[in-house]
Amino acid sequence: MSSAVGIGRHSNEEVHAMIVNDLKQFSAILGNRKYVLGDRICDCAAFGILSQVRWCTPSAYPGVAVLQGGELKNVTDYIDRIKDDFWPDLEEITSQVAAKA
Repeated sequence: MSSAVGIGRHSNEEVHAMIVNDLKQFSAILGNRKYVLGDRICDCAAFGILSQVRWCTPSAYPGVAVLQGGELKNVTDYIDRIKDDFWPDLEEITSQVAAKA
């Protein structure tokens, strides 16, 4: 029944195209600003979604390829800036969790 509504009605190729388009749209909105609305962070939800695409999605997926390819450098810089400013110990924490798994 999920094929009747929402993302379930689209093929994998359509979903991947939507993700790439959404990333490009976010890049256009962000432009050369530090954060979406300027110099003060107010967009942690965007960081949460983008970080999942960047670090938790298999690299074979088109959205990850767009981020890794440098085409959306302002977006990867944005992700890195938030991570560095607010979670400088992220790699240490995630490596400890991975070691326990």
